[in-house]
Amino acid sequence: MNTHYDKYNNAVRPQVRAPRAKGGWTIPALAALSALAGLQCATQFFAHEFQYQSGLGAHFQHLYAPWSNLHWASKWHGVYTESLLRAGSVGILPTGLGLTALDG
Repeated sequence: MNTHYDKYNNAVRPQVRAPRAKGGWTIPALAALSALAGLQCATQFFAHEFQYQSGLGAHFQHLYAPWSNLHWASKWHGVYTESLLRAGSVGILPTGLGLTALDG
């Protein structure tokens, strides 16, 4: 009788897997940086399109806070829909590229 086939293998899935490596802060930080870069690009594009008018608010030498575009969108989404969509499209590019680079 062959005892090799009679032996029961009770190693089920969780015991077979190697322990997972603990996640670090690098990937989430780079993902947040990609999102911030996208917001900054969208904000600067919108500000440039409106020629840095004083109604856009506070800036430092025509550099606005990255989240300014979100504020402008909440105020003027009904009036400047096309401009905000264009700015959003510009902002998606660096965000998407940054997140795609993290996937490798």
